[in-house]
Amino acid sequence: MNGKKLATMFMTVTLSIGMLVGCGKKAFDLEKYGEDAVVTIDESSLSFWDANFQARLLQTQYENTYGLDVWIETLEQNETFETSVKNTVLEGLKRNLVVLNHAKDYDITVTDEEKKAISGQVDTFLEQITDEFKELTKPEQEKVENYLEETVMIQKVASAVAKEADVTVTDEEARQMKANYVVFSFDSTDSDSQKANAKNKAQKLVSGAKKINSLAQAANKVKLEVKEATYGANNENIPAEILEASMKLKKNEITEPIETEYGYYVIQCMAYNDKKATKAAKEDILTEKQMEYYNTVSEKWVEEAEVKVDEELWNTIAFANHPTISEVESTTTHTTEESNTSVENEENKDKNSSIEHTTEETDTKNNS
Repeated sequence: MNGKKLATMFMTVTLSIGMLVGCGKKAFDLEKYGEDAVVTIDESSLSFWDANFQARLLQTQYENTYGLDVWIETLEQNETFETSVKNTVLEGLKRNLVVLNHAKDYDITVTDEEKKAISGQVDTFLEQITDEFKELTKPEQEKVENYLEETVMIQKVASAVAKEADVTVTDEEARQMKANYVVFSFDSTDSDSQKANAKNKAQKLVSGAKKINSLAQAANKVKLEVKEATYGANNENIPAEILEASMKLKKNEITEPIETEYGYYVIQCMAYNDKKATKAAKEDILTEKQMEYYNTVSEKWVEEAEVKVDEELWNTIAFANHPTISEVESTTTHTTEESNTSVENEENKDKNSSIEHTTEETDTKNNS
């Protein structure tokens, strides 16, 4: 779990039905310090209650996914996962507060209709959260509603700033090609002779496919599975070797065997430009560029602002040994996660689905 992934995960967390101490001279105490400022930016501040509540929301997500022991895992430079996540949370809190300070610049408000929807959402949330989460956050209807109203405002400011971005996406930049492919798999434990055998089989298929101008027909003759994929240069999950060799193909052209860490791929271009997929990709890339602009702007806002953090109070928030879910829930969730990981590892042995699988993952991410 790297820093980029953590940054991606730390977007303002919304509440759902499925979601549900300290060190230093001060001890974790919401009743005593709840209204004290943890983060102050210019004339605005974020209370200890708010900071703790938002931190616990993210804590719950991780514990539901990875179990309660995730916080003691050690990352690079002997930093614990707990410390890494807390640092990410704190940076997110700073940015959110400074963005809220700029809401007036864009005449951002929360409508009565949005407030009504939020109130109903909070009612459900308070009924569904765990006893552990309640103990750690002392949630109150008004405070939770205020948090969600600020979340809406932050999203609106982000959208308004993103629209100011002077960015474009070219047709070639967004182009998505449709392809048939066959892969001859190997992994790091295979011998050189096994890899050479896979390459020979791939080369033989290429020769046969080029004679009849059809990868599918040539593969079917020798009972090899042919798969389809639609992808473009914007797909970061596709190996660079595949993108370099296949994106320059014209319709019906077939590659030579492409060596990757997963095996040798043979690819035939079935459509140089899949118009429907390209249109969707163009919208996705434009959104990504706009959000990059928003990130740059909001980071600059933070840099230019006067930021103060009560480190002592912030450090009283601890995740390890202070769970937001029960031990039983954690064991069940973590066991399921481990099972899913085992399944994924088994599936990864079959690299035939590499292109198709990673393309689908990207589509899911973009659509979300």
